[in-house]
Amino acid sequence: MKTSKINSSDILGYLNVLGCPLVWNRLTVSEQQIGLKNVVGCYSRLMEALEQDVCHGDSRVLYIQIQRREHLNVRMMLPRGDPKLEKETEITAKMLFEFLRGDFVSPAIQSRFVNELDQTINKILEPKNACLTLRPSRCL
Repeated sequence: MKTSKINSSDILGYLNVLGCPLVWNRLTVSEQQIGLKNVVGCYSRLMEALEQDVCHGDSRVLYIQIQRREHLNVRMMLPRGDPKLEKETEITAKMLFEFLRGDFVSPAIQSRFVNELDQTINKILEPKNACLTLRPSRCL
């Protein structure tokens, strides 16, 4: 869920900086223009807004992901095209795009949902599996 502290213009500007064509090409022309106009300072404004709202789950996840990507880019100085940097750039861009569209669900929540779904399905299927393996003729 998007918070009011995070400016969509800064997200669009940072998406321009990331230069991930898979995400950039999904933006409208007007969004791309806004991104181009807001490149200067977008990173610091975006990170500052995320820091202010770091207790919110989505903001924390985005903040950490951006830091991870920037660590590879700035601190490790990996060249453009490096597989690690490209992977983190793509993940970051996709997360920001989903956040911008209001469809963002943190990976932790997704994982927890999948695990709970698996457990529920296993509980539902347990009696049937036990029945099939022990006495198949009675269950059918």
